Amino acid sequence: MKRILLVLLALVFISPMISIGAEKDSISLKLVWEKEFPKGVNDFVFLDENGYNVFSVQCKNPEKALKEKRLLMVQGNKLVWYEGDAMRVVKEMTIKGSYAISRNGHNIAVLEGLKRNDKGSFEDKPATLRLLSWKGEELARTQFSPGNLGLEYITIFPAGNDSTVVMNFEGSEGYFSQMNIYRRSGSLLNHIRTFNDLLWDYSEDGQRMIGVVNGEMAILSNDGIIKASYHYRPLRKVWISPTGKYVAQLGAGKYIGIFDNRGHLISEHHVQGEGNYYGAFSPDEKYLCMTPGPWRVYFFETKTGKMLWEYTELNPDSFSFFFSPIVSDKGIVFIGSSKWNPLSVLSSAKADKIIYLLNKNGVIIKTLNRYIVKGQIAQEFYTWHATPLLKITPDGEYLMVRLPSKLQLYHIMRGGKDETN
Repeated sequence: MKRILLVLLALVFISPMISIGAEKDSISLKLVWEKEFPKGVNDFVFLDENGYNVFSVQCKNPEKALKEKRLLMVQGNKLVWYEGDAMRVVKEMTIKGSYAISRNGHNIAVLEGLKRNDKGSFEDKPATLRLLSWKGEELARTQFSPGNLGLEYITIFPAGNDSTVVMNFEGSEGYFSQMNIYRRSGSLLNHIRTFNDLLWDYSEDGQRMIGVVNGEMAILSNDGIIKASYHYRPLRKVWISPTGKYVAQLGAGKYIGIFDNRGHLISEHHVQGEGNYYGAFSPDEKYLCMTPGPWRVYFFETKTGKMLWEYTELNPDSFSFFFSPIVSDKGIVFIGSSKWNPLSVLSSAKADKIIYLLNKNGVIIKTLNRYIVKGQIAQEFYTWHATPLLKITPDGEYLMVRLPSKLQLYHIMRGGKDETN
């Protein structure tokens, strides 16, 4: 009897601790802002007062920036700047040609004057590459000609450092590829380096880039000097962490390699799955999440390269795909899921979309929402984006969900407490 009483007393004292612990570890999301897109929006970026993307590690005060709400949107052939909850237009600017906004939001590159011939390649006529600030002010420009190389694609990448722009040239039905690096000197963009391959990815601060040089993956500084290169497995995809501290490589044979920024292999993992792989580093670069498409999600500690957990869909017959993972600095994963029909793009686009929250142990703890695809705008959006697009602030406090026709901002609350008030 005495032992039973002791056990009961122990349970009385232990139970509140379990409850408190569960409450402390719980996660909930509060919708704090929702807005329909203006008509004709092709692209957008949230900016802070210094012109940095709120969802970039270069934003120092995301909460303040999200309350002030500065948005740069591309609407047709215009750049439009908005401010405030009501999205008041404060500036408009016409652009001619193609454009790209840097990952950190600080620069815009515009390519003007390109014309295609009846074969689909660009004509050998002068074109202009312009580098703009986040306010739309021109910083520098240069002229170049596509030449007679039969170029079919020209892709521009502003590094976001007010200085560097990279152009990828592709042509001759995939047999020709070239990466050209331009660097600002005063009001001019000078062509400083050429590599016979392509830029694959670059860090948010623009200080490190990943390219392929002579068949080898190379880590480049923003002035084009090779810092490290290595030949590993034939590349399929590459990801670089926000400040370029780590690189993740998907190689042939379904191998994931994690490297430091000198090209040293930290770890390698043979993974299962088929289709397009997706990957994301946490803002503090401690974690890496990868998904091979259907059924599986892998989660790594970058410093050691150790796989911390693997999530497998319980019903693989459903052929559920996971897309575009986002990782917080607390190890929480937000990931989109959609049914996939390999025989029909339209059928896949029409399937319901779900966003899951997985905790640091790889357990689904919450379903954020189920998005039912309705209307032509939604079908077109999900033809190009398998699920809603997700971004998280570097402090891990806010989640943005991009839907076909509107934006949603969620505050991420831990332990059931809303710290926004």
